[in-house]
Amino acid sequence: MHYFLPRLPTHLRQRVISLVDLIIDEVSMTDERYLLLCTSGWQLIGPQVVLPNDDDQHFIQDLIHQKIKTNPSDDSLLQCFDALSRKYQIHSFIAGTEIHLLVKRLMKHGSDTPKYRFVDLLLTLAKDLKRFVNQS
Repeated sequence: MHYFLPRLPTHLRQRVISLVDLIIDEVSMTDERYLLLCTSGWQLIGPQVVLPNDDDQHFIQDLIHQKIKTNPSDDSLLQCFDALSRKYQIHSFIAGTEIHLLVKRLMKHGSDTPKYRFVDLLLTLAKDLKRFVNQS
């Protein structure tokens, strides 16, 4: 998408909602650090955003392609948050790509006091879609 964006006419480019901008807005509301969980290829965004090391990025990529896409209701997938939280000493995640399916399940089955904080871009966009559409 980013390759084609500059090639679009200005009137169309102005209507594009930047998910990167959404991440920056959401993350900047707290002082917490967030681990970015997504497919490879993101080069992001500042001191509050932690990128996984290469091995963990491959693990996340495999998780997305081999587990979440084939069996998103597998409860064992939710344990990956515990392991990553311990390793990176964080309690907040940015849910990119299909990771939002796990976040949705955690929110649905979670307790009254959530264990982790999530920035889920699709949920953020959906909750405030009217505002985003009117801005563009």
